[in-house]
Amino acid sequence: MLSSLNSKVAIVTAAGAGIGGATAKRLSREGAMVVVVDINGDAAEKIVADLPGEGIALGVDAATPDGVESYVQAALERFGRIDLAHFNVGVGNNPGFTGDIQLDDYDRVMDISLRGNFLGLRAILRQFVSQGDGGAIVMTSSLAGVNGGVAASPYTAAKHGIVGLTKSAAAEYGAQGIRVNAVCPGFVDTELLRNDLNFDGGGAERRKALEARVPLGRFANPDEIAATAVWLLSDEASYVSGTTLVVDGAITSAV
Repeated sequence: MLSSLNSKVAIVTAAGAGIGGATAKRLSREGAMVVVVDINGDAAEKIVADLPGEGIALGVDAATPDGVESYVQAALERFGRIDLAHFNVGVGNNPGFTGDIQLDDYDRVMDISLRGNFLGLRAILRQFVSQGDGGAIVMTSSLAGVNGGVAASPYTAAKHGIVGLTKSAAAEYGAQGIRVNAVCPGFVDTELLRNDLNFDGGGAERRKALEARVPLGRFANPDEIAATAVWLLSDEASYVSGTTLVVDGAITSAV
């Protein structure tokens, strides 16, 4: 057990499934009270129903100013403070080389995956400063946040942006006891990735090819990424801030 998480209040966005859902459950098992935020309110409710501890579900768009304000206010009204946050909002782009990307698709990805997470980061930093006793934040980036990506330049740009936000915020707010880190998962067995791989019905073959590139020979389970995120949020990582932690089954070591 990570005792430092007991009775802490955590916000997790895009937590109706995948990495966010796994993180919410892991935080709850470690004793945290969790605000589960997802644009799909029913999915958020299902996650909360499975939590071993206390939590609330909010069906709001966490990539918008109104959505961010809603989940911050809900957390404060229910629990009186916020101690931890894990930001997971993200979408992929329609596959295509950079010169073929449509502007509306680029704008959609950047609005959700970069601007949306910036809005949450900004709000929680302000809340931590007003509380005056620190806090911990984890941003979900991607291998695309440390490498390039073929046919995915908007997604890659957004995930690189997450890393930049993380490093800047960590440098700016460290003196106030606020830690900010990014986790960069490799291939994770989520609905988002499965849908991206299967855009033309060829998902099974693409998955097989990608798994062959991973030295560990498989995709990650969302729980494995959640374990890393929760460790970063805990006092076990009390001197870790501004880092970009790659969790990828060694794929970046196999180039």
